[in-house]
Amino acid sequence: MKAFEFDQDLIDSYSRFSRSFISIRASDLREKVEAEYEAGRFWPESLLSLNPRYRQGRTVDELVSSGDLDPATGQIFRIDGKPIRLHRHQAQSISKAQMEQSFVVTTGTGSGKSLCFFVPVVDAIVRALKSGQPRRTRAIIVYPMNALANSQIKEIEKFISQSGLPEAHRPIVKRYTGQESREERQRIADNPPDILLTNFMMAELLLTRQEELDARVVGNASGLEFIVLDELHTYRGRQGADVAILVRRLRNRCAPLKAPICIGTSATMASEGSGESRAQAVAAVATRLFGATIGPDAVIDETLQRATDDGLTLDMVRPRLASVLTAPLPDVLTDNDLRSNPLAVWAELEIGLEDGQELTRKKPTPFGAAVAKLSEASGVSPEVCRDAFSTFLTRVSLPEADRGGAASGAFLAFKLHRFISGAGEIHTTLTEAHRTVMFEGQLEDPDAPGNRLYPTRFCRDCGHEVHVVTKSEDAEGLRFLARNIDDTPIETDDGDIAGYLTPVSSSDGDYVFTGDIETYPEDWREEKNGIERLKGPYKKRMPERVSLSPDGRYSADGESYWFIPGKFGFCPACQSLPQPRMRERGKLPGLSGEGRSSATTILVSTALQWMNRDGSGVPVEKRKLLGFTDNRQDAALQAGHFNDFLFVGLLRGAILRAAIDAGNDGLAEDDFGLKVVKALGFIAANKEARVHWMLEPEAGGVVREDAQRALAKVLSHRVWTDLRRGWRYTNPSLAELGLVTAEFVGLDDILDDTAALSAILPTLADLERDQRREFFYDLLRFFLEGLAIHTEALDRTELDGVSLKSRNLLRSPWAMDPKEPLRGRTTLLLQAPGKDKVGLREEQTILRAGATSRLGRQINRISKIGVKLKRDEYLPAMTGVMELLAREGLVVPVEVEADLHGWRLSPSAVRIKAGPAALGQTAKGNRYFLDLYTSISEDLKDGHSSYWGLEGREHTAQVSQKQREWREWRFRFEADDRQLLKENASDLKQVGEGDQFLPAMFCSPTMELGVDISALNAVYLRNVPPTPANYAQRAGRAGRSGQAAVIVTYCAAQSPHDQYFFNRRNEMVSGQVRPPALDITNEELVRSHMHAVWLAEAKC
Repeated sequence: MKAFEFDQDLIDSYSRFSRSFISIRASDLREKVEAEYEAGRFWPESLLSLNPRYRQGRTVDELVSSGDLDPATGQIFRIDGKPIRLHRHQAQSISKAQMEQSFVVTTGTGSGKSLCFFVPVVDAIVRALKSGQPRRTRAIIVYPMNALANSQIKEIEKFISQSGLPEAHRPIVKRYTGQESREERQRIADNPPDILLTNFMMAELLLTRQEELDARVVGNASGLEFIVLDELHTYRGRQGADVAILVRRLRNRCAPLKAPICIGTSATMASEGSGESRAQAVAAVATRLFGATIGPDAVIDETLQRATDDGLTLDMVRPRLASVLTAPLPDVLTDNDLRSNPLAVWAELEIGLEDGQELTRKKPTPFGAAVAKLSEASGVSPEVCRDAFSTFLTRVSLPEADRGGAASGAFLAFKLHRFISGAGEIHTTLTEAHRTVMFEGQLEDPDAPGNRLYPTRFCRDCGHEVHVVTKSEDAEGLRFLARNIDDTPIETDDGDIAGYLTPVSSSDGDYVFTGDIETYPEDWREEKNGIERLKGPYKKRMPERVSLSPDGRYSADGESYWFIPGKFGFCPACQSLPQPRMRERGKLPGLSGEGRSSATTILVSTALQWMNRDGSGVPVEKRKLLGFTDNRQDAALQAGHFNDFLFVGLLRGAILRAAIDAGNDGLAEDDFGLKVVKALGFIAANKEARVHWMLEPEAGGVVREDAQRALAKVLSHRVWTDLRRGWRYTNPSLAELGLVTAEFVGLDDILDDTAALSAILPTLADLERDQRREFFYDLLRFFLEGLAIHTEALDRTELDGVSLKSRNLLRSPWAMDPKEPLRGRTTLLLQAPGKDKVGLREEQTILRAGATSRLGRQINRISKIGVKLKRDEYLPAMTGVMELLAREGLVVPVEVEADLHGWRLSPSAVRIKAGPAALGQTAKGNRYFLDLYTSISEDLKDGHSSYWGLEGREHTAQVSQKQREWREWRFRFEADDRQLLKENASDLKQVGEGDQFLPAMFCSPTMELGVDISALNAVYLRNVPPTPANYAQRAGRAGRSGQAAVIVTYCAAQSPHDQYFFNRRNEMVSGQVRPPALDITNEELVRSHMHAVWLAEAKC
């Protein structure tokens, strides 16, 4: 994998997305913000870490020859018939167990810790069985999560099943975690397994419940020889103390005469302090958890070895670095060549390993800092060093077979730890000249104490700055204080008034508001007795002009601002009016309009698209990504957001492609479905594409033709609904961006019929032709955006049949989901019944167009129709307009019920054409989405899309066990997984689960431990994990195949936890994990366990 190219592509894409929402109007603020963006403030250099090599020990066959393992054990632990070569820490574990000494293994993620206990446990069991001893449960392994038990039982059973041992000598491993049926538990009680895998909650129930079945399972473990706590670092606090007492009860119940061997594993406490103090800390935790003495000598740490020549030092290779950096890499670069390569030696000793008394891992280094060190050591420019070093690392992280050798492993594998932060908001002073701009919240300017800093946000339309404040009063008078925008702006009992400050810009010719009545929005004004005034509800929200000094107090010679009390109602600079029900944060975004979900979707989709490019260097089976979140509801939300984004993007790209291909004729209603199907490339003749839209890709004849017709009907509906009024700020529609536009057949004839217009409303005929066009276009677009369209594609009765047929013939997301609330057509009513007189369902079929409706407020203006109509004038005038449109065939009269008439747009009057932005004219709106839809459209021109096959699914406890297993098969998608999917095809189809490769899975923390999901090159973290231990586990899911990997962590601007570790990235990636605090003397805790012991012994 070309990790550095991957990383840069992510940043380029995210940067374009994050910066696309706001264009800051003030040049001084814009320049300072742009400078921070360019400096990478929100995406600092990735941290680089090299994967160390573990020192090798003996093979299992060598241990058999020396008598340390039974020959039968050697037959079990083999891969493809070859004996496993153990790491040194695994061999040390076997030695400790043979001496009947309890121990703890603290090594890195992916170091094979499970073999540290499985090999000695299996060996003891095999020896007992071969000596004729009866079966009994000799080992209980306690896992913190069922997922890990599920994964590891499969792994150990693979080893045992391929061993060829007679049944009498094969260890039996069973799981008892609460997932098993009554019958399975009965079989475990009747036929005691040699090894029992469980979790601490089930172990507690086994020891406490009085059921005969549980008592037999515990009785089978009499004389217990091994107690194993896997992932020991997860037991902390009250839970850890609970487990500590539970282990004591288990020992007392099952091994009262001879103490069992206690084994613990931990992946993260290995980073605590120096070697000796680290061992002491780990030993103290283990002793308290197990209730058995475990000294520092029983703590097995990882032992590392160099990949390069042990005899070469930094001083020896430094003089040769320049020649290596400035010369091209040879085509053949074997492991033997690299052992003495100066750059390989420098990278391993400067970046990867600390060469002290023993080799230890170095903390990850920012890549830029590594480049600076390399430049200093070699005398070569940083620019040359950056390119040469990234190219070199990419090359040496490939399997030797890809570098001209024969081996399958990398020489120096590495990880890039990429942290990305949402941009949040800035804080600025009220000093107009030389304003201070801070990117972190502070009360005052650190360079000018007394000058207050205020959260600064921006108008979505023009980018004018707005400060979030509270108007307050103290002994010295009125003052303005900073506040959080999420604090509700209301007037409080103490007289404080929340609101906003925005600079008065007298020098800006485009700045609208002056305080005069005519510069207020038309919706805010009314005419009374020939005098224009503010409407009553808006009088309390009148902006007040104030002069303020930098300390936020009144000052006659201070800078001029408008104070806007209450909620933000309109922008003084451009007069835009945000939707009244919108959150204040939505009306006034900070530096970006993104949220965690939208940022995640952009990053994950960009990552997958990059992997699927030609030349990415990522094998097909690894073109996938695992995403983590700490809230399982968020996993479902994220998967839905991701899939919706991909679907909408592909749909809009196809609509744009179809509109461009249609040329001046545009798309008529009859073309919507078929032309968009063609643009997608989803025609029956395109065999490659069938798997992406047909439920049965191999079907032919009538089925295939029916599927294409069903898809055309679905897409016809989708095209109409995508033209409705946009509301997604972070996903603007084609029409909002000017990529497509609607034109109306016959409109020009109406515009030229001044006699008819004059008969309806004389002022209409008096308007300029362009003004008349604007009026009628806004009116017809209101029909379109409100889905008041007389088409079968929006008929709810018709849609039910289309939806059902689509599910029988089409694959998700092209089939209509049965849970999807289908959008049907509405009817425009000039006289609609009150909302209190209609139900919610009926309200959804009404498009209100009365005098006080959104349409009425929009068009009943002097600027629109030359006059402001009174309420009793509005209805007859608009009725006349509708009748005129009906005579020309643009609208259709509809009788809703007796005495209630409405109107719908005639679909035959609509033509969808490529808009100005698609034709190379002036583009408006969000640049990121303009480019996105255009690029998808261009891809489709060649009959293919990089969005094909992309899909995300959640993998959490909210999903059934069976469905989680199916998704694991789809995610791995190896030969046996594909076979299992084929065998379970009918079950998958029944619940709407796909059977194709699944490239993205969004998981809860369950997935960070266990669950074999095969090799990965990238892992995505939707939030910063709670602890470095969690980060190590999640990051460890990537790069297990021994090649380069990238771990991407998104840090939300509004999350204090995320931001704390964004500014302390190294603490999360390689920080010290404090040993868990365990208080087992807590009175309440001890009493609860005493009660449990009594319950277990009492005969009720």
